[in-house]
Amino acid sequence: MEQFQSRAPKTVHCKPKEVEEQVIALRRQYPEWGKRRIADELAKGNNWVPLVSPNTVKRMLEDAGLWCPPQATAKKGAPQPPSAAQTKRDRP
Repeated sequence: MEQFQSRAPKTVHCKPKEVEEQVIALRRQYPEWGKRRIADELAKGNNWVPLVSPNTVKRMLEDAGLWCPPQATAKKGAPQPPSAAQTKRDRP
C-alpha cells in the first residue's frame, strides 16, 4: 500500500533565468512600460505564446528592486486634497 502525503508538496514555480533577464532588460530599456506590456512584448517575441503572466513580471521586478507601486489617486467623486494655492489663500 502506498503512503500519500497529507498535503501537496511546496514547490516554487521558477521561470528560466533567461526570461527573468529579459524582463529586467526590458524594464531598464523602457521604464515606462508596465507589467502587462512587458509580458505582451515577451509573448510577441515568442510567436504570441505567453512566457510569463503580468503578475510574474511584477514579482520579478519587485525581486530586482525595479518595481515601485503606482501612486494612489483619489477615487471618482471623492473629495480632493486641497492644492498648495488653496491652502496659502485660506491662511490669514
